[in-house]
This record gives sequence, C-alpha cells and structure tokens, in this order.
Amino acid sequence: MRGDLIQLGSEACPYGLEDARQSYQHAIKVSPDYSEAWDSLGHFYDAVLDDEATARAHFAEAERLRACVRSRRASLC
Repeated sequence: MRGDLIQLGSEACPYGLEDARQSYQHAIKVSPDYSEAWDSLGHFYDAVLDDEATARAHFAEAERLRACVRSRRASLC
C-alpha cells in the first residue's frame, strides 16, 4: 500500500506521515471491505500517533471483515 511505502521511505521522500494516513483512509473509502487497509491504519494510529483506542477500533473492524470472508456469509458483513 502507498501508506506503507511512505512510512518506509527515506527522509528524502516528498510525502509525510499525514500523507500515509490519508492514503490508508482513501483505500478504506474506495474499498471498505479491504481488511489490510484497516489493519495498516490501526498500526499507524498505534505506532505513529500513539492513539491506542482508535487503533483498537480499526483492528476490530479488520478482524470483523476477515471473519466475514472466512464465513462466506454476506449477511454477517
């Protein structure tokens, strides 16, 4: 994901951490069922912004989406 590349980029990278956060949010907006984007945004909130409560909410949504995929029952999603 673009946000991962931004975070892992060198200091010469023209994009900052806010750009990384926005790219995760954009991925979720475009594909709300993309659990990896929810996970990545959760890690961002936890590691970069030190916001554990918001991170937990994103991790919970990622897990809920993975459970939907595992169950293959759209009515749970």
